Amino acid sequence: MQVIADQAGADGRDQAILQLTLSLQQKAPKSARVARISEAEIALLTNEEEQAAFAQAHRLLQVCREFRFSSEKRIFQLTGNAGIAFSPGEGLAASTVMRQAREAVQLAMQQGDYRVHTHSEADQIRLIGQAEEEWEARLKKALREENWQLFAQPLVSVSNTADKHCFELLLRLPGNESDEAVAPQQFLRAALNAGVMGKADRWLVREVIEHFNEQPFEANRTWRCHINLSAQSLEDVDFIRFIEQSLKHSILQPEQLVFEVAEPDADKYFDETYRLFGELRDLGIGTALDQFGTGFNSFRLMQQLPLTQIKVNRFWVQDMLVDAVDAELVASCVRIAKVLDIEVCAVGVESDEARIKLTQLGVDYIQGFVCGHPVEWQRQEKQGG
Repeated sequence: MQVIADQAGADGRDQAILQLTLSLQQKAPKSARVARISEAEIALLTNEEEQAAFAQAHRLLQVCREFRFSSEKRIFQLTGNAGIAFSPGEGLAASTVMRQAREAVQLAMQQGDYRVHTHSEADQIRLIGQAEEEWEARLKKALREENWQLFAQPLVSVSNTADKHCFELLLRLPGNESDEAVAPQQFLRAALNAGVMGKADRWLVREVIEHFNEQPFEANRTWRCHINLSAQSLEDVDFIRFIEQSLKHSILQPEQLVFEVAEPDADKYFDETYRLFGELRDLGIGTALDQFGTGFNSFRLMQQLPLTQIKVNRFWVQDMLVDAVDAELVASCVRIAKVLDIEVCAVGVESDEARIKLTQLGVDYIQGFVCGHPVEWQRQEKQGG
């Protein structure tokens, strides 16, 4: 579903989910209730024994395997997994059953596509441990061979008076053979346990410096290059010295770089974020708080951290046209940020209507499919190789 969302937008993803839900409903028992419960999850509530439910899950996955979604002359094929959870005679809270089903889906995904897993406490820890070991081995190999992929997504200034070439670099792990590149959300826990993310951050910085040294024209036209930092870089007291040394060998100016930290990490590692952001600001480098609004301390962090920009989370932005509360939250972000002399970037902008509304509210930058999809970003020598 993420591939469909990337290439056909949220509306395309929603249409695919709707069509798939209707197909599943036709094959499900008449007494079953089928519903979409998240961006890429469909739940089925039924009264069946374990063996019958397991067989039914496999039949529904076959529907998913055979399903095709067409959009703008492209045909998408889906992969899927099923997780099963049971409520015993005495009953469980609905939230508990849903959590167990989601955990079972995660375990099924670790075993491959179109797999079914029934929730049980006995094998849960074992399967998770095995999967993380596999991720760790794959990540260490990627680090050793410098086998990462970078994608660039534009940030567009709403100002009509300046042509500012800005983009964010997104780190990905190459997929196996024909698979899509893997986003960090899928391997982040294993990467942190393996101590890989901090080293990957440094690799990314070196790659950026070398790229622009080889492409002086592109360096000259780049207004800002945004780079995400992991929690491991926040804890690395030598990271700032690494940045200083890197800039000494770069044609980039400090103000052309912006380092982003996700709000949950900034909140958890507040002291480390405060120290690093202060040091980066002293060098003239931009600092951004990503996923702004995902926690309870968003406005406190905006007030206390040495920031040059906040990036308003996509959930507020995508719902602001239909939800008055989300619209007011975005407006409040803009008003308070202006008082603090902090720029505002709205993330997840997927329609011209949202772009126009955000421009009226006074945001400085917008990022999302309405501006451009992520495209692979490589150094010239690697493209030739």
